[in-house]
Amino acid sequence: MVEHTIFCGKDHGLTFYVHPDSAAKLLPSESVELTPNQKLVLNATASLKSSYNGKDRYENSKPYGALTRLEIQTKLAALEPIMEARGNVELKSGKRVGERIAELKGWTYIFPTREEWDLAKAQLMMDGYLNKAGAITTKGRNAR
Repeated sequence: MVEHTIFCGKDHGLTFYVHPDSAAKLLPSESVELTPNQKLVLNATASLKSSYNGKDRYENSKPYGALTRLEIQTKLAALEPIMEARGNVELKSGKRVGERIAELKGWTYIFPTREEWDLAKAQLMMDGYLNKAGAITTKGRNAR
């Protein structure tokens, strides 16, 4: 039962009367530590439309300049033969090959790949944070 109290023209808010036997059901269960990818999927699901302009949540949540591990490896694979064949030459960007290789190896802002994203989403569905359609549940909103 909920009681809304107004006394002397001032709103004193809501008072909830809950029976002790049913109160435990309303409390959140113990929290499970989510992985960074799971947190990213939950935040994207809660805050973004399912698709916008032909892009899904994965593409819309990827920040400008973020790279996946696969993209970093692909760029390194293209640069290392240049370094071996021609040495530390200057690239079109104005950086030398060695600088660019060191920059890519030290890259810290790594975005998950599509496979990692889908795995995190599947785990969230199994745990009840997302429903079968991929929409966020109450448990998922409370976990963010």
